[in-house]
Amino acid sequence: MTSPDTRASADPRPPDPPDAATDDPVVPLHRNRDFLLLWGGSAVSQLGSTATTIAYPLLVLAITGSPFAAGLAGFVTLLPALLLPLPAGALVDRWPRRRLMIWCDALRALGAATIAVASALDVLGLPLVLAVGFAEGALTVFHGLAAHAAVPNVVPPSQLSLALSRNEARGRAAVMLGTPLGGMLFGLGRAVPFLADALTYLVSLTGLLFIRKEFEAKRSARTGSMREQVHEGLRWLWRQPFLRTTTLLVAGSNLMFRALFLVAIVLATDIGASSTGVGLMVGFAGAGGVLGSLAAPWFARRVGLAPW
Repeated sequence: MTSPDTRASADPRPPDPPDAATDDPVVPLHRNRDFLLLWGGSAVSQLGSTATTIAYPLLVLAITGSPFAAGLAGFVTLLPALLLPLPAGALVDRWPRRRLMIWCDALRALGAATIAVASALDVLGLPLVLAVGFAEGALTVFHGLAAHAAVPNVVPPSQLSLALSRNEARGRAAVMLGTPLGGMLFGLGRAVPFLADALTYLVSLTGLLFIRKEFEAKRSARTGSMREQVHEGLRWLWRQPFLRTTTLLVAGSNLMFRALFLVAIVLATDIGASSTGVGLMVGFAGAGGVLGSLAAPWFARRVGLAPW
């Protein structure tokens, strides 16, 4: 639901340092079983989520005929990504990350399946779409932050920059491939993209069950309140000029992209574009992001920036 740009970049706190498991003999990233399970499960679920990102406004337009309602649905699904990253980041630091991600996948699958069933039975209304969209967006924020923070614990430090760039490329590829897929699936039936989304969450959940490494290092007891942790994270971010500027730029670009995304869907629908055509139009926006993500390790080596 939530644009992939917003899931991980909003976390102001650096993840826990890698645990002792990273002292094992280093294997290439493409042979790191735990990373592949984490990366692959997230890739599948992001593909499904992005497919429903295009399907939600198309669905609301279909059941209400109102561009305002479609815009409202888009706003409600985006709202968790604007409001929750800071408190969610503090909670992710307190809760077991693997268990949190499993619960998020299970509940997101239930929400997507609810939309699919209600749509198939022709009993779907705007309030249900808004409620499920907000809940799925909130769960996606928690899942994305937990997955992002888990990466340093499943890959060695020498591969961290490459692993993070693969994660970013995964999100951009999901935008490029998922939006046309969502449009095509919506053309097959209103319930189809949401049913597919539910299945992708179950795939992600299954992969999490087979990961051997822990998702966090041994934590010291938390003595401060969640508010204090949020303030600490903000102070840390503000002291990092590059990350501070990048975060503000990405936040602004994501907000503008989302607004243009909804306007483009409504305009394209008004002039008779098919759901597949709408998906292709939005999907092209992800192509540049894929190339930029793949170039990130080279850029980091040349400029000499630390990953955090």
